[in-house]
Amino acid sequence: MDHIPDRNTPLLPPIEFHPILKPVIWGGSFMKYFKSLDTYSGGGTIGECWEISGLEGDESVVAGGEYDGLTISELIAQLGPRLMGKRVYDRFGTRFPILVKFIDAARDLSVQVHPDDASAKSLGLIGGKNELWHIIRSQGGAKIYAGFKKQLTSEEYEQAVESKTILDYISTRTSRSGDTFYLPGGNIHAIGAGNFLMEIQQTSGITYRVYDYDRKDKSGRKRQLHAEEARRVVSLDKYDSYIPSPYWHNSSDQVLLMKDWATVRKHRIDGSCRLDFPLDSFTILTCIEGAVSINYPGVHFELSFGSTCLLAAEITEVTVDGSGIVISAAVSS
Repeated sequence: MDHIPDRNTPLLPPIEFHPILKPVIWGGSFMKYFKSLDTYSGGGTIGECWEISGLEGDESVVAGGEYDGLTISELIAQLGPRLMGKRVYDRFGTRFPILVKFIDAARDLSVQVHPDDASAKSLGLIGGKNELWHIIRSQGGAKIYAGFKKQLTSEEYEQAVESKTILDYISTRTSRSGDTFYLPGGNIHAIGAGNFLMEIQQTSGITYRVYDYDRKDKSGRKRQLHAEEARRVVSLDKYDSYIPSPYWHNSSDQVLLMKDWATVRKHRIDGSCRLDFPLDSFTILTCIEGAVSINYPGVHFELSFGSTCLLAAEITEVTVDGSGIVISAAVSS
């Protein structure tokens, strides 16, 4: 039976988390603007900003409010099905199953692959890593490299890796703002320089680098490759990651992805509209353009440009006011 909140208990407010910043050798300068990081004093260029994460060792921490300072697993342990939804809580417990991040690629990312669920299980891992990319900004003819152009034999793949010509076999597309790409685990890929995007993925930290352009880190060493691990999980099938025309549920609600692990929607807000969340799941809301307010009984919450909040599963509908674009993500039913 789904969790039904006590009518005498106030609904949980939207919950915000401290961003987790990742300085990397390929990172750019746009993240500071997008996330309003004027006071950032860390070293290096920021390549990733994790908005919400349940990954062990990189758990999000609540920023402000009644639950300030709790990690996301502590938050789930305290709120259980009220936050997660009974169906999701029964399946995942205190492990938060979706990770949302922004990626700012000033240089090409490595050619890499992640295991799918089946490969992860065979390797004794908790789960695989499917991921969705939504392009927010594309500059200078930025490219997305994802999936093989044709089916490869094992011999062709190994020769391409050994000769460092693997990019020649990967489908390449010039990206545009608003484009969406879906990368199931097992499909080889790389984000090209000039892309700023939102990534929504299964909670997994497993990445196997196949090729890294022979570049060196700040210590002068080449970054580690994982050729053998990648060989065990890579799919050699032809695959096109581009989603050409996500359909519109109505005039303001676009479905970007509907898979068993996540439903992702894009909402254009112009004035006032109602958003429904019927999946018995938490909902992650991220504002990628403009600014909006989230309203439901007892709550008026400002979701500003570049920010993310978590809505509890007990919140099944909200009114959104303002002008902007919001991406929502939840666990599919």
